Amino acid sequence: NSLLQTDGIDNDADGEIDEVDEGIDEPDEFRPQQPYGDDNPFDTVEEIRLVPGIGEVIFNEIKDYLTIYSYDKNLDKEGKLRININKAPPSKISQVLQEVGMPAEKAEQIAVNIVDFRDEDNFPTAYQGKYGIEKTPYINEVMPNFTTSIKVAAKELIKGGVEFLKDKIKGEINKRIKEKIKGIVPGLLEKEIEKITSGKEEELKKGVERINRRFVQQLDLVKVG
Repeated sequence: NSLLQTDGIDNDADGEIDEVDEGIDEPDEFRPQQPYGDDNPFDTVEEIRLVPGIGEVIFNEIKDYLTIYSYDKNLDKEGKLRININKAPPSKISQVLQEVGMPAEKAEQIAVNIVDFRDEDNFPTAYQGKYGIEKTPYINEVMPNFTTSIKVAAKELIKGGVEFLKDKIKGEINKRIKEKIKGIVPGLLEKEIEKITSGKEEELKKGVERINRRFVQQLDLVKVG
């Protein structure tokens, strides 16, 4: 919430700008029978009576001076035009974040993430070498320029420094190796196994026959005795 405490906006609509813990939900918001909080607008003037400390006497004294239709110049505490985070480009968002002390690299990444979270397409926003992540990310949004070409993918790794790409390169290589092995096993490997075991099989058959003959001979001797 540090950003909400320094943006010059009354985020929770309680009349105080950049207060401590601004933007944190109030306990009253979670009462199902009376879900009121200090960050909700008034639908009628009479609702002000729900504010702690305002009873019937105070309400009757001020009700003629109240309206639910507010006016705002859309300026921050320094008199500058506020940034509309739902429409501002990543360059402007990054600039504002850096003005409040955020490192440039982090501000640029957050800026593109904000833009991609709010838009409805599946194409990642690119700014200053940073790529945004969509609200529902896909594989090509994590590394949009990824290709099955190992050489091209390695170049992207050098440019972006993305650990995810390393895993994809390894996975692609392993996949190709498995495909190669898969083609070898039914052919050369099975022939080699057959060649090695066929001779042993004949020896085993002969050994079993010898044992059978010897056992039969011993039975015959027992009968004669």
